[in-house]
Amino acid sequence: MPWFTLPDFLTGYDADNAAAAAKAEAQRQALDAAAREAGKISAAEAARRAANGYGVDPTAQREEITATFTDSVVDNAKSMSQGVSDAINTGVWGILKTIPLTVWLIAGVALLFYMGGGVWLKGALNRK
Repeated sequence: MPWFTLPDFLTGYDADNAAAAAKAEAQRQALDAAAREAGKISAAEAARRAANGYGVDPTAQREEITATFTDSVVDNAKSMSQGVSDAINTGVWGILKTIPLTVWLIAGVALLFYMGGGVWLKGALNRK
């Protein structure tokens, strides 16, 4: 269970409707119990009806909605960041792979000299 409760307008949870459903379920169970005591339905039929009941618990329902909503937000954020990352990587790689290898090599040598590699290279060649 999350450490927070999302507002109802965000999750779509309806407390009044959940309370009405819990009340209706309690009434249904009371009617089934009365019908069983009166002999109108068998014990097997009462058990079948109880198994098919709605079993509404407003607190559990709110927790389930909050947990599902939170999981959905996390999943959507992950997929959105993955989509943005894929779009950037595809775009950058698409640009970089159009540059010929010779241009990369020339740029590498130019960068070597720009960063001071010419001095190191000059010293290495003079030793021989």
